[in-house]
Amino acid sequence: MVKFRIIESQDFEETVDLCSQLFVNNEPITKSLQINYQEFRQLAEAYLRKAIMDRLSIVATEDNGIIVGFVISEHLMTIPPYIHQLSHKFAAIHKFSRELRSSYFGKYQYYYWELFRTLHILLLGVKDEYKNQKIATNLIKENLRLAKLNYFSVVISELTGIPSQNLFRKIGFQEEVTLSYDSYIFAGEKIFSSIKESTSCKLMSYRIYLD
Repeated sequence: MVKFRIIESQDFEETVDLCSQLFVNNEPITKSLQINYQEFRQLAEAYLRKAIMDRLSIVATEDNGIIVGFVISEHLMTIPPYIHQLSHKFAAIHKFSRELRSSYFGKYQYYYWELFRTLHILLLGVKDEYKNQKIATNLIKENLRLAKLNYFSVVISELTGIPSQNLFRKIGFQEEVTLSYDSYIFAGEKIFSSIKESTSCKLMSYRIYLD
């Protein structure tokens, strides 16, 4: 039976390894930029350390404690963790994400105060052998419950592939901003044109109604 709980310090190594493997092998943008395991691990380690301190993220475990899934989230308006010697390949991802969020911020410029009550889902993953068991769905729902307990009013996430977009949509997330892969230019190149699994990345949001 799979259980869900807030991520703890003892989960660090196992979650970092699983996260790095999944995103290197399965994530469209990471694959298109040919980011390898060690390069992604540098990013994953920094965000996992922050997640453990923030207590806003969830892991899914088997009865024996083995981690089979995770959702890593942060307060939208916190400072990102410092990452020493992060690969230059991530510069394109950061710029792409900034453009998505800037469009979202502009859309809600009259509700700027809400940005300080927004949870940002960064990373979501489930072991391949545990797919199609609604673990990802339950991870998100547990994260939404945790967000409500911490008085967040909005949850957002950037979804890079069709499966993740459909999953979040079924849970109740609404599409806010879209950026096309084929037309996106970074340093004079269409760096995401090789992505075939999806045509665009979508920033989606979920509104929490506090009792």
